[in-house]
Amino acid sequence: MKDVYMKYQACLLCDALHRNINDNFLSVSFELTENQDIRIRIILKNKTEVEEEYIGDLLGEFEAQQGENNIADIEVYVNEIIDPLQHIVFQC
Repeated sequence: MKDVYMKYQACLLCDALHRNINDNFLSVSFELTENQDIRIRIILKNKTEVEEEYIGDLLGEFEAQQGENNIADIEVYVNEIIDPLQHIVFQC
């Protein structure tokens, strides 16, 4: 059942992402926390007002699809070498 839930979350995040992304996005990934909440990690090449707006829209759309408040953490890294989380939705 956990695999189906993870695929479902990947689809929801991908759906929110495809309207809110540009060339500065290097990676978008997620994982479940110990409390079964969702942690999202976004890795950017550069961050401007445009990326901030995209991230806000992406998270707003993703949260609206959840039906519950289960997003634990959103991590945004800019121009840092850091690995994505366990489930990768986008990576270039």
